[in-house]
Amino acid sequence: MQEVDLKALSTLVLWACFGLSVLFGAITQRTHFCTMGAVSDIVNMGDWARMRMWLMAMGVAMIGFNVVVLTQQMSTAPQYTLSHSASAAQA
Repeated sequence: MQEVDLKALSTLVLWACFGLSVLFGAITQRTHFCTMGAVSDIVNMGDWARMRMWLMAMGVAMIGFNVVVLTQQMSTAPQYTLSHSASAAQA
């Protein structure tokens, strides 16, 4: 079995998350992807452009989640665990 350097792997994951968050932040700032702004655009100006972005993002997230579940990459079955105090009370 191959030995994994946990510190190097965690550092790599953290830097990857940081890079993705900076990229997502730049995209959202550039496209004005703001929930409150989308609602205020509808109320004040009748413009649905930003709200359509939000609705599309929600739709893509729902479809993506269902694809992950249907391909059995993730289980949605409830997993019941007992806390330490609950298992000790039964003994």
